[in-house]
Amino acid sequence: MRLPTSVEEITTPWLAHALASSGHGDVVGSRIIEVVHGTATKIHIEATFANGSDQRTRKTFWIKTGFENHSHEIGQETVYAGEVYYYANLAGRWDTRSPQCYFTQREADTGNSLIIMADLLEKSPRFFEPVEPISTDLAGRAAATLARIHASSWKDPFLKSDPWLASGGAWVQSNVIGWLYSDDNWRLMSGLPRFSVLPAQLRDRDLLRDAHVRLIHDWRESVADYCLSHGDAHMGQGYVLPCGEVEFLDWQCVTTNSWANDLAYFIGTALSIEDRRACEKDILAYYLSELKARDVAAPDFADAFELYRAYAFHGVGWVCCKPEMQSEENCAAIAERCAAAVLDLDAIGAVRDGPTARMRAA
Repeated sequence: MRLPTSVEEITTPWLAHALASSGHGDVVGSRIIEVVHGTATKIHIEATFANGSDQRTRKTFWIKTGFENHSHEIGQETVYAGEVYYYANLAGRWDTRSPQCYFTQREADTGNSLIIMADLLEKSPRFFEPVEPISTDLAGRAAATLARIHASSWKDPFLKSDPWLASGGAWVQSNVIGWLYSDDNWRLMSGLPRFSVLPAQLRDRDLLRDAHVRLIHDWRESVADYCLSHGDAHMGQGYVLPCGEVEFLDWQCVTTNSWANDLAYFIGTALSIEDRRACEKDILAYYLSELKARDVAAPDFADAFELYRAYAFHGVGWVCCKPEMQSEENCAAIAERCAAAVLDLDAIGAVRDGPTARMRAA
């Protein structure tokens, strides 16, 4: 059965087909609860199941797809396909603890992709909001979670043999760098309020683009200590459960990369500028200790900090994020924090210097 191309096409018969192997029974009814627009389209839906005789049960799910105006522009269909690939081929292979997925499909002829996931709201999470920096305690818990994910995949040969992961995943395949720093996008973004938080020395499109290209290609392809990287681990992907554990959503940009690709990005986006300056080295040291506790031969602190410095650059790309994907308030908040990190750590200088011999794969 073909994928729906609008919310109206998500009918009870289509949902019955999609959830036929979910183990919940036959879908005999459905109701759209909420539609959330953004980078992707997220639909909160309730399904009514028949479980023999006259019994009926109701269960909620999230559908994630691309019904936005930009969904078939700037390579977004490839980004959506990345999450289908993750859930169809990778989820469960490592200790990512991503939400359970009941259905995945991608149509090669249309580029449409869709997944149906368990309703995370049933676990009562608190989602992180980009406009509100989190505490250093929560950042430490997130670092421990990233250490768990990275340690479970540390130097796994599969990461180098899988074509999608080894190629850079959706970030590379959809040419995100190309549209972020295109003439038209730079002209549009430079006229928005967020540009006022960008220091003058960073208002250089060629400087930012060249550093980003080198980070995404040269650094990713050469680092020795590779692992599974979430690939888009900004604070808006994080949430904390009632037990205090921090986990991550949205695995569409998963890739093979340095551990620092996730850790530096999360810290730079999640902490206030003042808290990051005061605590980032402590959090990095804690992250490394968590790797060692999982029997990983973690890099020493000096080498790790050089990787951290370089990968801290990544988040400044939020200044070029399209407003239909993230709100202006979110983009300004993240861009301001990440721009400060870029300057504090001389991230561009670190990227230009390249990985040292000890950091490079043999």
